[in-house]
Amino acid sequence: MLTFTLLALVCEIGPAQVYRQVDPPAPILSLPVDNGNSAAFDPFQAPTSQPGRLQIMETLRIPLGSWGDPNMWAPQELNSTTIKRFRQSFVQRAELATTFIARNEENGIGLLSASTNVMLTAPLGSNDSVLAVTPRYAADWLNGPEFIDVPSFLQGASVDIGWRRFINQKWTFLAGIQPGYYNDRFSNTEAFRMAALAQLTYQVTPEKLSVTLGIADLDQADYGIVPNVGITWIPNPTTRFDLVFPEPKISRRVGHIPYLLEDWIYTAISFGGGTWAVQRASGFDDVLNLRDFRITIGFERLLNGGSGFEVEAGYVFTRYMEYQSSQIRYDLPESFMFAAGIRF
Repeated sequence: MLTFTLLALVCEIGPAQVYRQVDPPAPILSLPVDNGNSAAFDPFQAPTSQPGRLQIMETLRIPLGSWGDPNMWAPQELNSTTIKRFRQSFVQRAELATTFIARNEENGIGLLSASTNVMLTAPLGSNDSVLAVTPRYAADWLNGPEFIDVPSFLQGASVDIGWRRFINQKWTFLAGIQPGYYNDRFSNTEAFRMAALAQLTYQVTPEKLSVTLGIADLDQADYGIVPNVGITWIPNPTTRFDLVFPEPKISRRVGHIPYLLEDWIYTAISFGGGTWAVQRASGFDDVLNLRDFRITIGFERLLNGGSGFEVEAGYVFTRYMEYQSSQIRYDLPESFMFAAGIRF
C-alpha cells in the first residue's frame, strides 16, 4: 500500500548523530552525506570498508541475539554509535518488505502486501549535495466480503527523486518528488499521482536535538498538503525520540556489537492506505481510497553499511474505504497487522 512514509525522509542530516530511521516502504528517501567528519559517532559518514558491496550474506547469517564478547570492546565503543547506515556506493541498498492485515470480522477487509525498491545515489559536485533515485513497486491483495465492491488486486509503481543539500553545520535542505502510477490493472483513469516534499532541518544541539520544518503534498484522495514538523531528540546513543508528525517513533537500542550490528526495539504511530484508479464490478472506472492508522511495536537489526532486517506487529484502527464517485465512507472493523522487511 502507498503509505504516508513519504514523510519518513531522513531529515536530520549533518555532522551530529541526529537521524531518523526510515522503514520499508519509504517513498522519497534517505540520502548519505559524508561531511568529512571521521568521528565514529556520526551515523551519516559513509563506511570506508567493503565499498560498493551489498551485504547479502551478512544480513542473513548473523544469528538473532549474537552479541559477541563485550570484553573485547572499550567502553566508549560499546556506549556510542559505531554503525554506519550508508555505504560508499552508487547502489545504496535493495529492499524487500511485506505486510499482513487480518480480516478478523465478516464485514472486514484483509490485506497482503509485498513491495520492493532499490536506492541509487550520486553526489552533485560534492558530498554536501546528493541526488538519490529509488524505483519502487508494490502489490496488494485484498480479501473482502462479496457485498463490498473492492478489487482483489492493487498495484503501484513509482520512482523517488530526491535532492539533499548540506548547507552548513546547522542547516540541511531536502526536496523530492515521487511520480507514480497506481491502479488495479484494468483502469487507467486518474492512475497517475505526484507526491512532493520540501523540508528544512536545524541542528539545535549537535548529536542530541534537531528540529524539522517542512510541507508535503501527498496527492491522495483524502489528504493533500500536510505539514511535516517536529523534533528528534537523542538523549544518549541507546534512546531515540523521533517526534516528527505525522509518524512519531520511539526507539531503544537493546544490543550492540561495535562496527558490526545494532539491535533496536521501537514503538510507532503511522498511516496506511492509498489511492488507486480501479474498475468497479459494473465496469465503471472509479478512484478507490483506503485509509487506516496503526500503532506498532517492532524489532530492527541494523548492520554496518545499512543492511539489516525488521519485524513488527500492531493494532490497526480508524479504517475506512470510499469511492470518488459516491464519496460515501465505509468504515471497516479494527484489526491487527504483521510486517517484515529485509535490506541488502
